Order: sequence, then structure tokens, then C-alpha cells
Amino acid sequence: MKTSFELQEQLTSLTEGLLFPSESDYPIEPFVWENMSDFSLDTILQRAEKPLDSPVETTDLAYFFRNVAEEKDWHDDGQKLLVPKYREIFNTLTASLKNITVYRIGQTEIDVFIVGQSGKSDAVGLKTKVIET
Repeated sequence: MKTSFELQEQLTSLTEGLLFPSESDYPIEPFVWENMSDFSLDTILQRAEKPLDSPVETTDLAYFFRNVAEEKDWHDDGQKLLVPKYREIFNTLTASLKNITVYRIGQTEIDVFIVGQSGKSDAVGLKTKVIET
């Protein structure tokens, strides 16, 4: 089993130069949160450096990746070329982490934190931003 920081390095390699598509495209950044005492919403918001009263939606990883990790009829050639890369990221996360949750924090300009448990007390994940008007 990889350490949290080895997984972060692998995710950094997989996401290098990759942008998550929405109304504006943003980079995908891996992170490690060490020594997570719990995975409550308040703790997630504190680690994400967001106000505790922030609007939050949660979803699962498959739903979040549904339009990028599977080829769609409406994808252009460039998007089709990226599907295997997103699928590899999805597979790496699901094989390496437990209890993965996608936290969508905010409205319109939404900060997205994909957070999973690595080992006994670390969280590893990805962060990006999506724009939804």
C-alpha cells in the first residue's frame, strides 16, 4: 500500500497540465491532509479553509466523473483523448482510498474537494473549481 505522499505524487503526475471542464476550466491539484481526527463536514471545511457556514453539496466520485471518464457522443476529439486519463485518475482514487466523498463548496464558483481516507488518519484527494451559472 502506498503512503499518502506517494499517492499524492502519483496523482500529481496523472493530473499534470489537466484542467477540469466546466463553464471555465480549472487545474486539478492533489493534496494530503495529515492527521485527520475525523472526517466530519466541519473538519473538511476547516481543512479546506472555508467558512463553516458555507453551502455544501456532496456527491459520489462516479457521478462527479460521469462526463469526463466515459466517452460521450457530444465529446469533441480533444475531450475523447482525455477520457483514458480521467479514467486512470478515477481508478487510482478508488483503488487507493476509502470512503471517498466529493464536496462541492459554494455557489456559482464552486470549490470541489474530492476527499478519501488513506491509511488510519490521512486524507488524500484532489481539488479544483467548477463554474455553474
